[in-house]
Amino acid sequence: MSRDNVLQVFYDEKLVGTLAMTAEYKTAFQYCEEWLENGLLNFQLM
Repeated sequence: MSRDNVLQVFYDEKLVGTLAMTAEYKTAFQYCEEWLENGLLNFQLM
């Protein structure tokens, strides 16, 4: 996958995960391991 098709997603300056477009023009999201372990505790919906 080309690096041009990858976007890092941050919330409150913390890496949440990576959003990417596949060769078939589908989107894929992968959470960062650290976010899964710690980030959800600090996440609030407004």
